Amino acid sequence: MKKKNQTQDGNNMPKSDSLFQIFINEHISVVTDLSLSVAPGEVEDMDGVAIPLTFQGYLLDLDDEFLYLGETNTEVDKAIKRESVVFIQISKQEDELSRVYDEMKKRNKMDIN
Repeated sequence: MKKKNQTQDGNNMPKSDSLFQIFINEHISVVTDLSLSVAPGEVEDMDGVAIPLTFQGYLLDLDDEFLYLGETNTEVDKAIKRESVVFIQISKQEDELSRVYDEMKKRNKMDIN
């Protein structure tokens, strides 16, 4: 089995649950083939733009049809059709405790100086 940081040509990868299992309980970004159409601006020559929809969250579960994501690692708040997934990436999600700790370190440095 390949490690998370190794890559492989997507055409040769299995399209089974095992492909998605490495992302379970990880904070991920998912790019889909769904898109949001943006109307042209005030410039008449400019065409509209289609922006792919991207979702972020913890991959909490999956079945044959959907990936289930949540803003937290305990509650599902969105489902994405597996057939719509174009790209998945594990994203660095800084937890609240780490953020508060870093903020305290910054304040302590300012107090010392």
